[in-house]
Amino acid sequence: MYVEMSSSGMSSIRNDVFQSVEKQKKLYKTIFKDSENVNGYTCKKYEVLIDTNVVTTFRQSVKFNFPLKVVTGKNKEMIAELKNISEGEINDAYFSIPEEYKKVDMPGAK
Repeated sequence: MYVEMSSSGMSSIRNDVFQSVEKQKKLYKTIFKDSENVNGYTCKKYEVLIDTNVVTTFRQSVKFNFPLKVVTGKNKEMIAELKNISEGEINDAYFSIPEEYKKVDMPGAK
């Protein structure tokens, strides 16, 4: 069985650093700092500021238009970095729900 649920809620955003970066870019000042290489890919380095405080630094791949490295946290202690990237086609079947699965509603949801 499976349950369908939104991945754009605050819980999802807090648990997904990449969604969090996208949300921060919309809400706060984001400034370009420099270009650098991350794991063989050219990236643009950005800082996200709340007031004058840097809350997140991320390196956005020029090729993929997606962050490859995100540094955040009060003491810059949280790092998410994509490594060993394999480029190529992805089989659509990876995103299909198996036929034998049954959709169920989340308890209490309407």
